Amino acid sequence: MAFNRIALMGTGSLGTILGAYLSKGGVNIDLIDVNQAHVDALNKNGAHVIGTVDITVPVHAITPQEMEGEYDLFLYMTKQTYNDTAIPQMVSHLAPGGYICVFQNGIPEDAVSKVIGEEHTLGATVGWGATWIGPGVSEATTIESDWYFNIGTMNGEITPELEELKALLENMCRANIETKWMTARWEKLLANVAMSGMSACLGCTFGDVLDDPHSLLCAQHLARECVRVTKGLGYECAYNEGIQTTIDKIFDFHNEQEKKMGSDIAFMVVWGTGHRASKASMLQDLEKGLKCEVDAINGVLSSSGRKCGVPTPVSDKVVEIIHEIQDGKRTPCWDNLKEFDMFDGVEIRQE
Repeated sequence: MAFNRIALMGTGSLGTILGAYLSKGGVNIDLIDVNQAHVDALNKNGAHVIGTVDITVPVHAITPQEMEGEYDLFLYMTKQTYNDTAIPQMVSHLAPGGYICVFQNGIPEDAVSKVIGEEHTLGATVGWGATWIGPGVSEATTIESDWYFNIGTMNGEITPELEELKALLENMCRANIETKWMTARWEKLLANVAMSGMSACLGCTFGDVLDDPHSLLCAQHLARECVRVTKGLGYECAYNEGIQTTIDKIFDFHNEQEKKMGSDIAFMVVWGTGHRASKASMLQDLEKGLKCEVDAINGVLSSSGRKCGVPTPVSDKVVEIIHEIQDGKRTPCWDNLKEFDMFDGVEIRQE
């Protein structure tokens, strides 16, 4: 079907930027958000993107209560913590045969597809970072040349709707079609559990995680746990273009030499270039006093590990620490790194 009427649900750090570029490209799109001050600022001043770019684009923003009629496509960028509210709101305004494209972290397609069906659910992962600054303003933290989306259908089929989604997103940056979508999802989850998990625990940027040997080691162990769970669930490991090999060969190290040859280099190449200034969206939520998506990110890795019998001790610790931050028992800070002392090389030596 043609996407004649489009909405972007969840205009936070990422959604503000995507909404700006789609509007700049002439796409007729409604930006939907529950934050009335943000909606008002977007309508009055436009979407202002700062950081690695600086643009201001007129946009049309509304609250969910102001939605009217039906949309052929929702770009779903709300945090998974709001699924119980946001999904019914979208479904009540989804045109017959319409589509929802899920941009969320973790493995989010199931929550949408069980309501509208797999055939009407599209997936997208975001290959760039952003920080919400305030009403109407979002900061791009990844250099523009490194921006990309990966997109796909749940069964891997390339459909006319997927091709139309690709053309739509390329108003902003390149969009790569993935025919093994769940493999792509787990590859993105690896980045989130490793870099975002440590960023949220320590209250720092991705660059800070990379620069400290202990936090980098923790991130490498998180990546290895994700690779082993991915294989334990029966999914194929993705091929990483930046390193020119498969993800498991990079991150599933068994000794210090393999770690240095693979994941040491990979972390610096993949995250040590255009993403150093990025701060995990989980951390951004914690700093605002909000609950974050840890259960949909590191929590999914831990629960999936239990399902397939793969230990995930570092991810389990990340989940524990972030829950304690949410409960007010600790803060995101470098003191939390002490909680990972028991993982500092022990598992490598045992192997």
